[in-house]
Amino acid sequence: MRWCLRHCALGDMHPEVASAHKRIGNVRYQRGDLANADDEYRKALSICIHCFGQEHQTTKSAAVMVEKVAKEMAQQQVVAVTPVPPVSSSPSSTSFFKRGPKGYESLS
Repeated sequence: MRWCLRHCALGDMHPEVASAHKRIGNVRYQRGDLANADDEYRKALSICIHCFGQEHQTTKSAAVMVEKVAKEMAQQQVVAVTPVPPVSSSPSSTSFFKRGPKGYESLS
C-alpha cells in the first residue's frame, strides 16, 4: 500500500520509485522468485537511467543486480533443460564387456 501511494504521488520516473522497485526485487530474489525479481530490477534500472544517467553509481548498482539475476536464471534453465542420459541395466553391444581383449580377435 505504501509503495502504491508513493508511486501515485511521485510518478513513474522518480528515484524513490526506483528504490521501491529495487527493494521489492531484493525480497523476491531472496525468496527465489527470480522472474519477478528480474522484472523489478529492470524497472528500477530503467528509472535510474532516466533520472541519473548511465554512469551514476545507483544506475550501475541496479545494472549489477539485473546481470546477476539474468545469469542465475540462465543457469537454472540450463540445468532444467539439460537431459539426463538414461541408465540402462545391461551393457550396450559395443561395451568393453562384450569384446575380447585386443589381439584375440583373430582367434575366433
